[in-house]
Amino acid sequence: MVGLTKAAGIEYASQVIRVNAVAPGLTETPMIKNWLDDPEFRQTVLGNVPAG
Repeated sequence: MVGLTKAAGIEYASQVIRVNAVAPGLTETPMIKNWLDDPEFRQTVLGNVPAG
């Protein structure tokens, strides 16, 4: 997604068109609950989130 966004941004820059992407991070769902129950993994994830 990041590469596609950059490529589109470069391609359309001459036409003064901006290209943005929203890429949400990890979301606590039942599917990944087991991962987040691990304190070390949870701290690693939260350490990468500016808002904590």
